[in-house]
Amino acid sequence: MAVASYISSGSGYTNGGSGYINGGSGYINGGSGYINGESGYISGDSGYYSGGSGYINVGRGYINSGSSYINGGSGYINGDSGYISGGSG
Repeated sequence: MAVASYISSGSGYTNGGSGYINGGSGYINGGSGYINGESGYISGDSGYYSGGSGYINVGRGYINSGSSYINGGSGYINGDSGYISGGSG
């Protein structure tokens, strides 16, 4: 005899409600961005993996956001004040 439910009932099964892998604000990359966040690490002004407005690369640029592509305004790999190389870096 079955009672009222089986294994998972109500709101959802494994991941219900807001989303599955990436839901609501995002789990792996959410809010301000974890792997690549607000100022953009690999890509994206406020991107996730490549965030804000885009998919792989976002904000203003492609690989490195900010103002340019591989070397961005205040980028990390190469930028005005970058780390590996750049204006003041």
